[in-house]
Amino acid sequence: DLVKYTCSHCGAEIITDRSTAATVCVYCGNAVIMGEQIIDNFSPDYVIPFKVPKTQVMDVFKKFSNKPLTPKDFNCDRVVDKMQGVYIPFWLYSGNCEGSITAEGINTRTWTSGNYRYTEKKYYSVYRNGTLDFKAVPVDASSKTDDDAMDSIEPFDYSEMTAFNPGYLSGYLAERYDEGKDKCLPRAKERIENTTRDELRNTCNYNSVNVQSYEKHTEIKDVKYAMLPTWLLYTTYQDKPYFFAMNGQTGKFIGNLPISKGKLVAYSLLGGVGGYIIGAILQIMGIF
Repeated sequence: DLVKYTCSHCGAEIITDRSTAATVCVYCGNAVIMGEQIIDNFSPDYVIPFKVPKTQVMDVFKKFSNKPLTPKDFNCDRVVDKMQGVYIPFWLYSGNCEGSITAEGINTRTWTSGNYRYTEKKYYSVYRNGTLDFKAVPVDASSKTDDDAMDSIEPFDYSEMTAFNPGYLSGYLAERYDEGKDKCLPRAKERIENTTRDELRNTCNYNSVNVQSYEKHTEIKDVKYAMLPTWLLYTTYQDKPYFFAMNGQTGKFIGNLPISKGKLVAYSLLGGVGGYIIGAILQIMGIF
C-alpha cells in the first residue's frame, strides 16, 4: 500500500503510505496532492525506525530559533509545522582499506636557563602501514539532500537497525534513491580512505606529524540499501532559502537562521566598538 508523488516544482520523488492525502514537499515547500501510483519494487534491506517525535522536534526548533537577532516576523510556529519526518535513502558500504604512509615526525621541547630560552627540535622519518575493516559506511543516495548536512547529523546507532517493513513508513515520508551505489561509491571510498590515513597518522606519537605520502587500496565487499530517519525542513524568508535537519533517531540538530538587519544595527550601537566589529564581519559574510 505504498504510493509515490513527484513534486511538480522540483522533481523530488517521495514515497509514503496510501493514507497520506496531501503533504508539503520537504525540498521546496510546494503543496502536493498525493497520487495513486502504487510502488511495488521499493525494497530497502534495512531501516532504522524514528525515535524522536514531532513534538520534541518542534520544541528544539523553537529553542534554536529564539535568538536575539532572529527577525520578529519569522513565524516559528508556522515554519516548524511544515517539518516533515522523512526516511532518507542511504547506501551502506562494507569492506577494507590497506594503507601506508610516510611522514615526518617532530618532537619539540623548550627550557629556560638563566636569561635565555632554548628550543630543541628532533626530526624523525616515519613509516606506517596497516589494514582497517569497515562495516556499513553510510552515503546518502539522494541528489536532493545536501551531503554535508547528512554527514553532520551522523552518527546513527546501527544496533537499532532492523529488516525493512513498509509499516515503518506509517505517518512518515520516504524518498527513493536517485543515485545508484556505483555513483555514490567514490564518496564512500573517500570516507574510508581518509579514516584509514588518519588512523595510521594517529599511531605516530610525536608532537607533530606531517604526512608526506599516502598509498592505499580499498576493496568494497558488500553494499546494502537502508532508510534512515530524519526530520527535514526547507523554508524561505524574504526570498532566501533556509534549511534545518534533525537525526530522527538521536535528535542531533543542524540549521541556519535569518538575521534581522534592524536588530543587528541596534546591537552594534549598543555594543560600541565590539558591535561595530561584529557588524563588519557579518557584512563581509554577506548578511547585508
